[in-house]
Amino acid sequence: MHADRPLPHNVDAERGMLGAILLDNSALNAAIELLKPEDFFLESHRRVFRCMVAMDEGGQPIDLLTLASELERRGDLEAVGGSPYVSQLIDGVPRLTNVEHYAQLVRQASLLRSYAHAGEAIRLAALQQGAEPEKILGSLRELLDRGVVATKRRLRAVSAEELLQMNVPPREMILNPILPTQGLVMLYSKRGVGKTFIALAMAHAVATGGRFLQWSAPKARSVLYVDGELPATTLRERLAAVIAGAEPTRIGGLKPLRLITPDLQDYPLPDLATREGQLLIEAHLDGVELIILDNLSALCRSGKENEGESWLPIQGWALRLRQRGISVLFEHHAGKGGAQRGTSRREDVLDTVIVLRHPADYSAWEGLRCEVHFEKCRGFLGADAKSFEVRMETNCDGAAIWTSRQLDDVMLAKAGELFGEGLSIRLVAEELGISKSKAHRLKKRAESFVGAE
Repeated sequence: MHADRPLPHNVDAERGMLGAILLDNSALNAAIELLKPEDFFLESHRRVFRCMVAMDEGGQPIDLLTLASELERRGDLEAVGGSPYVSQLIDGVPRLTNVEHYAQLVRQASLLRSYAHAGEAIRLAALQQGAEPEKILGSLRELLDRGVVATKRRLRAVSAEELLQMNVPPREMILNPILPTQGLVMLYSKRGVGKTFIALAMAHAVATGGRFLQWSAPKARSVLYVDGELPATTLRERLAAVIAGAEPTRIGGLKPLRLITPDLQDYPLPDLATREGQLLIEAHLDGVELIILDNLSALCRSGKENEGESWLPIQGWALRLRQRGISVLFEHHAGKGGAQRGTSRREDVLDTVIVLRHPADYSAWEGLRCEVHFEKCRGFLGADAKSFEVRMETNCDGAAIWTSRQLDDVMLAKAGELFGEGLSIRLVAEELGISKSKAHRLKKRAESFVGAE
């Protein structure tokens, strides 16, 4: 900082703000909405404001006598200039109608000081030997982001009547019925079940306005797929198989689907649990309506997976993306017990949670065959939320061919085969992992189908 250039401040506005509160305690409400003690330039004013806030929270009236008494009790009275200085706060106080204006002046000066400090820190960091441009750029972007948030600190509240009368556009569907606009979804499974193939097929359907399994995209939307671990050649092979097996797309129909993968970078993919990493991804989000993150373990490396606090930076980012109209599909791993790995706090803000599981009779030679279960489905129910089985096979041209069946139909077919082999109800129940009563009902249904034939 230049010694001949003092940091921005407005002591008169600070004094006027505090004096207005002494004359009318309701002025504190306007001050609290815009200011915190650190926004005051003078330490004495910070102490006075902090004391006023504490008195208000304790239900104490704030006037010259009570304020001086409370400052003395807190050991701050002499530090702020004693009772004479407190009494001078109301001298020449501006009109109370200007309270919010003076609070804004104090806040603006505080922001400029914080920018000056941050800018100096960035300047010094850039001059350090071995400084990395990417990190400096991340710091600059974080400073800009913080400035935007800080200048818009005041929250907007509306009455119930206003909310009901507002012209709020309805949420549309990106992939009907499981993924709405501004939706937050998680798809997870154990390793090797097929979540990357399924997520790529979902991305392709959204980008082309097509269909995948029981889901359809009403129109084409821009998608960014961020892969954190696959070799580029593997991702390319899987994407090619998905595209070859899908319905033909119009010329240029794949342009809305863009991908970020580690092999194509000059440096490691960023940690999306940090603001720097998030900003590097945000540079590619112009026009994007869906971002797919494959997967959390590879892309979000800071913090401890089992601690809810470590999830908060990613959750905050997801909510900011939602505010921008962007939907997010997280891919994640399941733990040994089959539940999503780490803290369950991840599910709090999600609209939909989808888990993929191998069927009980699955064999590795079958390739991609799994059950799709919905653990959370906000906004859809009934038949749309029923579990089903998916299988993907590749034809001689390498195209991915997808088939799906309702789990009830799959169970009935398996039970019919077992009963046809002469197994008893008890043995069928054990084989399928169901109760004997359910096995009995399946036997009755299987017999009725045979009789109908």
